Amino acid sequence: MVNTVKADKEKLTEILKRINIEQAPLNLLRKLVDLPNDILREVQEVMLNLLKSANNDIRSITVASLSKGWIDKEEADKFAKEMLLDKDPIVRNQAVLVLRQIMYQQMKEDSDYFSKISKEIE
Repeated sequence: MVNTVKADKEKLTEILKRINIEQAPLNLLRKLVDLPNDILREVQEVMLNLLKSANNDIRSITVASLSKGWIDKEEADKFAKEMLLDKDPIVRNQAVLVLRQIMYQQMKEDSDYFSKISKEIE
């Protein structure tokens, strides 16, 4: 199933919508969030709609995927911060973890950048 949707944006969109209304298994969502970023970027709007799901698990899985790269860091940061106010503590915890990952990624990029600059100066 996952391999089938890689090449079919409409099918992936339909499956994500079905997951959102709980007509498809959560395990499928867990696998779909691991698809390559370029594929998930094509259905970014549908992915972001999952953050509004009535199902806590759907929101939690989707929040956890924010730092994987299918959405730019600034947007991921914004949505993760919004999810800090979620009613479910597991979703809030995932949001905290995502914010930490984003911060770590930024620190690593900054460190790499400054290392490169310092080598150029020498």
